Amino acid sequence: MADKYSQYAGCAAREAVEQSGLETPISDEDAYRTACIIGSGVGGLTTLEFSYKMLFKENKRATHPLTLLKAIGSSASAHVSIEYGIKGPTFGVVSACSTATHSIGVVYQMIRSGLIDTGIAAPRRPRSTGAPPAPGRPCAS
Repeated sequence: MADKYSQYAGCAAREAVEQSGLETPISDEDAYRTACIIGSGVGGLTTLEFSYKMLFKENKRATHPLTLLKAIGSSASAHVSIEYGIKGPTFGVVSACSTATHSIGVVYQMIRSGLIDTGIAAPRRPRSTGAPPAPGRPCAS
């Protein structure tokens, strides 16, 4: 049900978690001291394109009820945090070309200040075309 943007972010997070050696699922004890900050320039473009088509080409009266939740820039961080049981700071960073640096920098500052012990940080550029990764399959874009 997630936008391709969130699905790709989930795939990238899975690869990062596997490569990092982070134990999953994250324990309840550690969940509140773990952050998930994923940046994007836009968010769910596929959802926005679909909604535009519904409203203006098919003359529908409304979009899907979850359009906003699927399209906003923080949907990828929410998707990943749910997947791994992260209950600490979870949000999206939107800062154009600096999104990657800001995402990583925010998690770094949270760790340095003692707010969290662990964090997932990533930039995510949305894709408007192409198939999303299949569940349980290797990531490819």
